[in-house]
Amino acid sequence: MGIHTLLILDTETTGLNPQKDKIIEIGAVLWSVDHLCTVATYSNLIHADDNPAENINRIPVAALKIWGVDLCDAFAGLLDLVAGRVDALVAHNATFDRSFFEAHGLDLAEHYHVPWICTMSQIEWPRASSSKSLLATALAHDVAVTDAHRALADCQILARLFARCAELGSDLQVMLTRALRPSSRYVAQVSYDDRDRAKTAGFTWNAPEAPKCWSRIVADEDAGKFDFKTKKIS
Repeated sequence: MGIHTLLILDTETTGLNPQKDKIIEIGAVLWSVDHLCTVATYSNLIHADDNPAENINRIPVAALKIWGVDLCDAFAGLLDLVAGRVDALVAHNATFDRSFFEAHGLDLAEHYHVPWICTMSQIEWPRASSSKSLLATALAHDVAVTDAHRALADCQILARLFARCAELGSDLQVMLTRALRPSSRYVAQVSYDDRDRAKTAGFTWNAPEAPKCWSRIVADEDAGKFDFKTKKIS
């Protein structure tokens, strides 16, 4: 038993709404927990005629038109990456990436019969960081970031983060197992003036699942650990 193989995933999209916006890039790293190394990688651009988020993901529309493949072909390439067992799907802000995959017809959790792990809200990293962003988490653990906001690059940062945790003496099996504890989405019950307390604790504003409030996924047994009250909503 245990968690031996991770499929680390990331998407770049044209916006934040999975019902309206498109996936324009998929990246994936198949990573061995036992051997602390990458087994295989996958990356592809998805065809699109525009990219309103180009200032963030830096993917030129011309490249999407020329090099982008059909989404179904990109999904097929992703599924071909895994020939053996996958024990968990991993992403930073997994709710976002999962929602886009499922809105576009690919339920990876159902396909592989494995859970998702969110490294932003479910992993207890050994070092504190200035925020819950992937960049801040990487820098707090002395993981160099030479590129970001491209799908495969962000997957590789996460892979290096896991390896770095092992170097720092963390037990990855314990980290990953604790991430799979029963969890729910909780709302931070803070005033406007205290909003930074929620933000520092990893709560995000106006998530699709909790509009106009600060919320995050929290292990149910940890819901009372914050210095403000929380309310379970799902």
